[in-house]
Amino acid sequence: MDSLTHIALGACIGEAFAGKKIGRPALAWGGLAHSLPDIDFLSGLWLDAPAALLAHRGITHSWFFVLVVSALLVFPFRLSHPKRQMKSGFVFLFFSSAMGLHILLDSLNNYGTGWWEPFNHTRVSFNTLFVVDPLFSIVPGICFLILVIRRATAGRRAVVWKTGLTVPAIYIMISFFFREIIQSDVSRILARQGISYERFMTAPVPFQTVLHYTVIQCEGGYYIGYRSIFDKQENLQLCYILQRKGLLELTNEPSDAELLRLFSQGYFSVDSIGDDLYFHDLRFGEIQGWTGTYKGPIFSYNLSGGNDPLVLQRGRSADLNLAGLRSLWKRMKGL
Repeated sequence: MDSLTHIALGACIGEAFAGKKIGRPALAWGGLAHSLPDIDFLSGLWLDAPAALLAHRGITHSWFFVLVVSALLVFPFRLSHPKRQMKSGFVFLFFSSAMGLHILLDSLNNYGTGWWEPFNHTRVSFNTLFVVDPLFSIVPGICFLILVIRRATAGRRAVVWKTGLTVPAIYIMISFFFREIIQSDVSRILARQGISYERFMTAPVPFQTVLHYTVIQCEGGYYIGYRSIFDKQENLQLCYILQRKGLLELTNEPSDAELLRLFSQGYFSVDSIGDDLYFHDLRFGEIQGWTGTYKGPIFSYNLSGGNDPLVLQRGRSADLNLAGLRSLWKRMKGL
């Protein structure tokens, strides 16, 4: 999830665990602990783009990191608040809950999180939430502002932090329900349309949970389509993309190509444009693909060099214009 949402949720956790004992500093401790897994952004200072992609949400988003860092934070916390009688076990539970919630939330996106690092490199992703979802973030954001700005009794503050944590939890449960509906629809429709496939994935398109895109892997390539929970049509409008993985043999950067394959979890295609070779991670969808007009993949990496990590997902910004949001709203309402 985005950084502001993490800070807001962390503050609510801080209030829940330590608000009565240390007051408003609990908000800062909670926000800090909940945000610590994102310290991995520093890896981009010395790693090249493919390695940084795997480092992001890697070991700092593991349960190993949560347990070790939570233990390390106990001493400075107790040193900062010597007059407050909080046992080490309780403080450890506070920090592990804050960081644990962070890596749980990030696993709901399609990026993938390294829960089991450094012992197992399998990435976990449930594909139920988009990384920026205003409906998910607005309630904890408001609750955070109330906790920071307003002075209130412990009872009233408890209502605020409970609201800030409960409403997002309900939203997450709804997102899993929507995902199951869409995956069931896709599986049924593919069987009806007579399309054989190896596997498929679905994930929400930007800013909501109602409309998902699906990537269907079959022999030699992928079908790409979209499905809303409000769709009535018993068919999927699909476009086909050749994988062309054999083109990877032409790259002068085989190590980069292998890292990108691992990162994409096998959902990738390759294009040759002029003298350049492009690797596309299909998990991140297409630029405004719900409009029915193919504008290219969101995630592209030039294996011939000259990549700026800031533009690897350059297509995301194309979804932010007014026309894109209008077409998104229209498609969400179903076909």
